[in-house]
Amino acid sequence: MPNPFGQMGEMIKLQREAKRIQKELRNTEVESVSGGGKIKVILNGEVQVTKIEIAEDVLKPENKNEIEDSLKETINAGVKKAQAEAAEKSKGMLSKLNLPI
Repeated sequence: MPNPFGQMGEMIKLQREAKRIQKELRNTEVESVSGGGKIKVILNGEVQVTKIEIAEDVLKPENKNEIEDSLKETINAGVKKAQAEAAEKSKGMLSKLNLPI
């Protein structure tokens, strides 16, 4: 008969590990750049945009469409990087659950 207290102990360990990973992801920064380096977006590992930088020479009304396209491209690339980072950091914890990843 399986020991329910042993399983409970494992769940507590996994919960602690999940909190540790979440804190680590919150402090992880992922940078994405486009527009020849003129637009930069920084996201944390929780896939939240924390900063957007746009070079001053780009901020002209005639560049509006270019800025919008570059910003969309940069954010999407940053989201992919942040998701990959989160998946990598979570992989170890998930393997302990014996689930197919």
